Amino acid sequence: MPRPEDSYDDWFAAGMAVFWRSTDPADFPPLDNRAAQRAWLGGFGAAWAECPQNSDEPWCDEEVDIALTMALDGREGLLGYRALNGS
Repeated sequence: MPRPEDSYDDWFAAGMAVFWRSTDPADFPPLDNRAAQRAWLGGFGAAWAECPQNSDEPWCDEEVDIALTMALDGREGLLGYRALNGS
């Protein structure tokens, strides 16, 4: 469970964990930490890119933006914050 001050690797791993269905609130980056958000998005994207063919994971069949939107269901504040702040 990364904290806002944790490393790139910690947030990268948290992004991967969320792709693989973690719902732990601590695995989602804080709204006010762009470095954590970038690392988290990198981890999420890496997990999506590494999906094995014929995976049972339905997100593997989605485009990455759709998988991300599904992962952030109920956490629209993170998507909205990113859109409003242009990053």
